[in-house]
Amino acid sequence: MIIRKTIILGRIIKGTWRSFLILALICVSTYLFNDYILLHYIEFPAIIPGILGPALAFFIGFNNNQAYDRWWEARKIWGRL
Repeated sequence: MIIRKTIILGRIIKGTWRSFLILALICVSTYLFNDYILLHYIEFPAIIPGILGPALAFFIGFNNNQAYDRWWEARKIWGRL
């Protein structure tokens, strides 16, 4: 691996232009889809994200806590071995 102290901008652009173009197209198409189709043809009540957001946060929080407890128990058992 060759490491240089300077960064060559041309190499960065040469290596990432395809990913940047795909990401830009996805972002523009998502914006246009939301602005011209979803806002005019589909009605979305504001209460749904208000209820699902905290419910999802509690669910993810409890799963993370349970996973950490299992990891800690496994670490203690491995330490005893």
